[in-house]
Amino acid sequence: MEYDMYSSSTLERWRDQGVLDVDYIVHCMQPDHWPGMTELWTQAREWFAAKCTVPRAIVCVLLMSFLVIWSSALHAIDKATHLEERAAIETPPTMWSAKRVSVIPQWKDWHGTLVEEAAAYEPASPYDARSRLVLMGDSITELWRGSQIGEPSEKSDGVPQVLQETLARRWPNPLVLGINGDQTQHLLWRISHGEVSSTMAADRRLMIVLLIGTNNLYKGHEPEEVAEGILAVARRLLNITQGKLLVNALFPRGDGARLLPPMCPPRCNANGKPLHSFMPAIGVVNRLVNSTLSKQLAAEYPARVRYVDCGRVFLPQAEREGGSAAFPGGTYIGRAERAGGGGAHAAHSFYPAAAISQLGGRLSQSMGGRAEEVALDLLPDRLHPGPAGYRLWAECLEEALTEFEEATTPWRRKLRNSS
Repeated sequence: MEYDMYSSSTLERWRDQGVLDVDYIVHCMQPDHWPGMTELWTQAREWFAAKCTVPRAIVCVLLMSFLVIWSSALHAIDKATHLEERAAIETPPTMWSAKRVSVIPQWKDWHGTLVEEAAAYEPASPYDARSRLVLMGDSITELWRGSQIGEPSEKSDGVPQVLQETLARRWPNPLVLGINGDQTQHLLWRISHGEVSSTMAADRRLMIVLLIGTNNLYKGHEPEEVAEGILAVARRLLNITQGKLLVNALFPRGDGARLLPPMCPPRCNANGKPLHSFMPAIGVVNRLVNSTLSKQLAAEYPARVRYVDCGRVFLPQAEREGGSAAFPGGTYIGRAERAGGGGAHAAHSFYPAAAISQLGGRLSQSMGGRAEEVALDLLPDRLHPGPAGYRLWAECLEEALTEFEEATTPWRRKLRNSS
């Protein structure tokens, strides 16, 4: 919701005459700029000292008082009505998850565009042995098409070309359905509101590649809940379509030292100290998803769902050779254990304790000289791949998708070997 103060001719006149900075008042009235009210009072005091008259002072004091009361009321209403979103319960973005108010209408517009593209989906020709490829997820997926919430993005320079040179050669015209910042609950809502068309749902040669969940961790969802959200998306797609689903493990990310400390409290480790790495949580999510998918979903939907971990290529060279992106974990502190005791902060420790211990000095030296958790030549901002990273991901996907296709339709292997 945008708040338009310019409908008042009086305010327009004051703005034009330089009586007070109306533009700045309106700027501060946006819900994502409520802290700016302190700056607004500072500006008002400076103006009074410079050119205050009694009539102007009375008018301005009344106006400023009204604005403060109004903004405080709006803030209180917003906090009361926008509850925390749950990872496995579908919802579009709300003020709880959106970075700015303006993102919500932008998100809805972009979702509408993706719905139109999904409605235009056409299955591959019956004379074409290849599947139709659909990529679903968040910003990491959307960057395949060169945008973030539909706007051109510098982060994507060269990425659409990589798509055309890799996956699109094997599976022409891949449909990319990604939205920057999305979490599992948002993708669930998108699926229920048009991003899987009836034509897509009926296509037995539909092949969906899913990558979602890292933004849930950033917003503070526990790994268990994130895994539930990912599996809810997977189950929804398998229920409403007849095609195949390839679920990606979450990629490693190295921006925890910057993003996690402000989240404590409540998101702290078992000792009540700030967390500094997303990697233990990512390992827990990947392990839970892989286990449930391979034991339950694979049995419920035979030959229709698989799991792939392409994340190891994004680790630093030493770790790339010695382990996988599913970070070594140890015993995970589950919800029941946390609720049962272990100190004042135990209920908020959502990373595996043994994994944090294993990190040792490497994570304690997070800033200034600490070894990077990811390969910066592949993940330049420590989260999104660059063109070289997307090329490696595409190679991993092509291998997994080809094996998936040929395992369920052996004649494809014969056809490929004969060509």
